[in-house]
Amino acid sequence: MDEIVAIIWTHEPCLPTFSKVISSVVSQVDQVIVIDNASSNYSGIEKICKHYNNSIKISVISLKQNLGVEALNIAMSYVTKRGFKFLLILDQDSILLDAYSMYNVLKIFAKLRNIPIGAIHVTFKELGERVYYVDARSPLVPYEIFSGTLINTQCLYGGLRIRKEFFLDQADFDFFEEMRRNGFLTLLYGKKLMEHKLGEKVRYKLPFIGYITITYEKPYRYYYIIRNSTALLLEGKIRSYLYFKQLISYFLALILRRQVLSALKALGLGLVHAFLGLFGVLEYYNYEI
Repeated sequence: MDEIVAIIWTHEPCLPTFSKVISSVVSQVDQVIVIDNASSNYSGIEKICKHYNNSIKISVISLKQNLGVEALNIAMSYVTKRGFKFLLILDQDSILLDAYSMYNVLKIFAKLRNIPIGAIHVTFKELGERVYYVDARSPLVPYEIFSGTLINTQCLYGGLRIRKEFFLDQADFDFFEEMRRNGFLTLLYGKKLMEHKLGEKVRYKLPFIGYITITYEKPYRYYYIIRNSTALLLEGKIRSYLYFKQLISYFLALILRRQVLSALKALGLGLVHAFLGLFGVLEYYNYEI
């Protein structure tokens, strides 16, 4: 039985970076599945995959429209039907830094084989070479992301899947909390083994405060963050501290970019849609932010 399959999901990737992602993972897994969300540069993606296809089997799935996180569900169904033991999820810009990254993570699974572990996260921040237990209220790990996570496929056979109506942001929070509610633990390996970028880091100088560095996301992404995190807060799946931290920090970044009206509209729509239960893709509701 093949042990590890890597899923790399893409949408308009930077091709040189994507090539580095493929190069960093091909020696560490048994198969790679690239699932593309209707990228305009798909031919470039396909060309890169063919270049590495001699050393490992790389399957490319091209979707005709951008389905967001639903693309990962499609790939998960493919994986469970073929009996892989572990599933590694990578974003299009997540580069493994160590040639033995997955070997080290598999050793943790083996060492704790009598414990129901659902996933082990590989971090892009140095937190020390130790293993941390993660839960929805963990003060050490303020968020869990799909990218760089090695998932035990046993937790998928009960029907666990990603919440597709979220489309993008916060679907990872929901997925891993559901995993824990199903009786599986989630862990974090603290050694930095991945290069990954969360949003755009911007630096501003504020009066009486000095320079601050915050993460900027475009208004439409702020809408998804607010809408989906509000739903998670109402369901008890996210800490209130983290909820308000996200709400304020991303809003501040938009204000500093002088996108005040867009920020207010994204915030208002996100809250209203969360309380009304309107999910899916923003454009379906004919709103522009």
